[in-house]
Formats: sequence, C-alpha cells, structure tokens
Amino acid sequence: MMPPHAERLGERLIHQGALQPEQLRVALYEQQQNGGMLGEILLELGFIPRSTLLLLLQDMLQVTALQHVPQHIPPHLLQRLPPSVARQCLALPVAQQGPVVQVAMADPHDLLSRDMLQNHLPEGAVLQPCLLPAADVLDLIAKHYPDQDDLDRLLFQLDQQRGDDERGHATHKLVDLLLQRAVHARASDIHLEPEDRFVRIRFRIDGTLEQAMLLHADHWPPVAQRLKVLARLNLAHTRLPQDGRFKATVGGQDIDFRISIMPTVWGDNIVLRVLDPRVALRPLADLGFFPDQVALLEKLLARPSGLVLVTGPVGSGKTTTLFALLHLLNKLGRKIVTLEDPVEYQLNFIRQTAVQEAQGLTFGTGVRALLRQDPDVLLIGEMRDADTAHMALRAALTGHRVFSTMHTQDVFGVIPRLFDLGLSPATLAGHVHAIINQRLVRQHCTTCAGRASNVVAMTAQGHGCAACRYTGYAGRTMVAEILELTPAFDDLLLSRAGRTAWQTLAQQHGFQSLQARAKQKMAAGIIDHASAADVMDMDAITPPATPTEMTP
Repeated sequence: MMPPHAERLGERLIHQGALQPEQLRVALYEQQQNGGMLGEILLELGFIPRSTLLLLLQDMLQVTALQHVPQHIPPHLLQRLPPSVARQCLALPVAQQGPVVQVAMADPHDLLSRDMLQNHLPEGAVLQPCLLPAADVLDLIAKHYPDQDDLDRLLFQLDQQRGDDERGHATHKLVDLLLQRAVHARASDIHLEPEDRFVRIRFRIDGTLEQAMLLHADHWPPVAQRLKVLARLNLAHTRLPQDGRFKATVGGQDIDFRISIMPTVWGDNIVLRVLDPRVALRPLADLGFFPDQVALLEKLLARPSGLVLVTGPVGSGKTTTLFALLHLLNKLGRKIVTLEDPVEYQLNFIRQTAVQEAQGLTFGTGVRALLRQDPDVLLIGEMRDADTAHMALRAALTGHRVFSTMHTQDVFGVIPRLFDLGLSPATLAGHVHAIINQRLVRQHCTTCAGRASNVVAMTAQGHGCAACRYTGYAGRTMVAEILELTPAFDDLLLSRAGRTAWQTLAQQHGFQSLQARAKQKMAAGIIDHASAADVMDMDAITPPATPTEMTP
C-alpha cells in the first residue's frame, strides 16, 4: 500500500498528464526497495522535469518552492547556522529581507527542524520555509560548509598513521576532499602532476588551469593507487597508459569522473575529467545563444530530416550543444540513438552506444547498425573519416535527423572538409541544413559585476568577490556563428565555390560571424576583449556588430 502523500503526488501527476501509470509503478517499486522521497525518485529516473515537481509540491504543500538553486548566500546567515544542524535538518538559510529569513528545506513541514533552525536565527527573525529538493540542499551545504577534514590535518594523519588500515582511511578522505573541492570550484578537469619532490594539483576552471594544492611526493603513491582502485584499473601497470571511469557522490549528487593515466619520469601523471550533469546538460536557451539563434535552431529542429553539424576546437562545448538540441527532441514518440567516443553523459529515453574500435565498433560500422534500430534521430559523436561521413549523409537522405561534429576553424571550413571526405556536391545540396561554429568564453561574474564599464576596470585590477574567487570571472558563455544552408547556397555547393563566395552570400543573408557575435556580448558587458581573444582571432575582418537588441 502506497503512502497517502505518495498516492496524492503520483495521482495528481497522472491527472495532469505529466506522468504515466507505468512510470509511477516503477518509481514506487524503486522507493519500496531503496527508500527515499517519491518526488526525488521521479527526478532521478527522469520521468518528470524539476519545474513540474516543484510547482505541484508548492500547490500541495502550500509553501513557496525555489525554482532556482541560490548562487549567493549572505555570509552572516551561514555563520549563524552550524553545519551539523544544516545537515540534520536538510535546510539552509538563503536570503533575508527585513525580518524575514528565507530557508531552503527539503521538507518544509518538518516542525522539529523548523524549531531548531529558528533557534539559530537572529532574534525577531521570521522563518519562511521554502521547498528545495534534497539533492540541491545537500549540494548547497557541501558548497558553503567545506568538509571539516581540511588538507593539513589529513596530511598530518597520513604522516602519523602506521597501520595500513589507518593510512588507507586517511588516503580515502584525502581523495574525497580533492574531488569535493574540484566539484565545488566548478572544475571541468583535475590535473595531478608529479615532479621530483612534490605533486602539483591544478583545476581547470572556466577553461583556465589554476593551482589548487601541492602534495609532497611521499604522499603521491597512495593517492594514485586509490584513484586506480576507484576506476578498477590494473595496479601493476606503471609503465603503460590507462583509461577508466568511476562515480562518486559529492554533496548528495552522483558525479562521474573519467580518468586518464600517462607514465612520466616522475610517476603516473593523472588527469580526471569531471562529468557533472548539472553543468553540462543545460537547456539551449541557457547556453548563451542569442534569441535569433535559438529561434533558428528551433526552426531547424522542426524539420523531419537533414544534417546539422557543430564545429569548433576541443573544449568548445560541442557535446553540450548537441545534447541541448537532443533534449528538445527527446519525446516519448521518438527514438533517439547516439554513437559516442566515449559516452560522457547518460540521458533518459536516449539509447547511447560507445565506440569500441579495438572490437571493430567504429563510427562507420556503428551507424550502419544503428540504422537497423529504427531510429528517428541520430547523434554521431564525430565525423572523422569518409565511411562515417557517407553513412551520416545516407541517414539524412533516408529521412532521419542527424547531428554530428567536426573540427574546423569556422563554418566555411566544413563544406571543403566534407568534399575531402568524398561527399559529392549533388548529395550534399539540400541535406546539410546548418553549420554551427562555437567557442566558450569566460564571462564576467554576475555577483560582483555592475555596469559594463565597471566590469572592465574591475577585472583589469584583479578585484572580484568570493563567488568568482576574486578573479572577476565566473562561468563561460557560448559565442557561436550559425550558417543556415538555404536553397540559395545550392549553386555554391554544386560549383564547389571558394570561401570568398560563401562569405559574400552568407553576409547578404544576414550571417553574423563569431567575432561579430563576440563584440555584441562585449558591448553588453557579458565578456571582455581579453577573454574573447583567448579562444578566437579577434583581429579577423568581420561584418559590423549589431546593437544590443540581439543580447541573450
């Protein structure tokens, strides 16, 4: 027999058409086997979006639901609430307006927790409970109350412990602390680089490497071994490269880590890719595309077939853009399949396959097999050879939506590259619908940024706030150029016209180059020239930038 609250929640979701009875049955079975709140389980299974759950719970529980996770919490509120109380109550004060203190809670109707929280608020403060999913509350607590086992104390324990079990326990905590710091710093990669007498650890944050900590060389072997154990790698291989992956829970959220090990003269050099789905899997409108670009992409997605290519260097966010496009197409009535190298982010409803070249599963052979799976939409991780290119175009010709990536400097380098791969102009005409070329550019911190003129001065002087680690930058935004290949471009394809002809016709149809789009964001104070110049040639000749009505 299901709990009354679960029954009400599930029945109302079904009544609204947001949930199917079969999905509720699976979620209730999962709850019976492993416990947990039904709403959280529905989110984890991907059966309902977060916004749907919050709106419904807000109505059912008669409380305010926080639609977005707070990015900045006043320090004076954090100082009043001990971390042990925050963890026990699964709650955190997030804002104050006059006497009213807004408190994010996983269970706003927990009266005992509300009494405990009230005792830690300023005298006369009025507690306003607000609903926030437990995973988000745990992540906020972990972010704002760092693990009490700080680095110095862990290293001291590692030095003092004599038994293998005690040293192993200290090493486990040290690795956990390292992963936690990286996730909370929004690092995309962790670089562990052994030298003669020490190990340098750097985080790649917003595309830039920053030193996070140093360890003595004596502490490196157990740390490296622990990471190998987590990834189930061969501990005996110290002279060969190895690759693997593992999952760890950080702040209540499961995070995947991909590990690459390369032997060096000072020992194993290890790089961890942090695969945080909250960072990578975002809606199209949140990535930084301009409104006119979002409208164009949505128009392209409405077409029943054709090829869309995303290009740019490694680390320019191509996979993030592709998954944002797939998210818009991801409906129960469609079959979406992907072929990736490797599979980084796992998505509900989408059938994902990893390339295994050693076993004969290449992009070319994989696409052939996927076409027999009755798909509507295909994502091919990379168009790197003639076989893959021919199979991708064949899929587009036979009524499928196809998405893939290439490595070129701009949109005008893609068609010549397709010619090099052996595709004919006659088959390309009318079937390549659009080419997206993009870069990720560091953007100004929204917490400490004021007007655009102040931002430039602030970053030049190296000021900022705690939210951006006093750099003036926080996060990255997409800068992209999109070329829609309308029928007007068919003659250029068929005649194998050169770059100049393509650029001229594109500009006549309102094409805005990468540099022009960057200048629009610079004018709006979102980025500056230095951050743009880090990832693109800002001295290139570009059409004039249009004013800020195009600002995302």
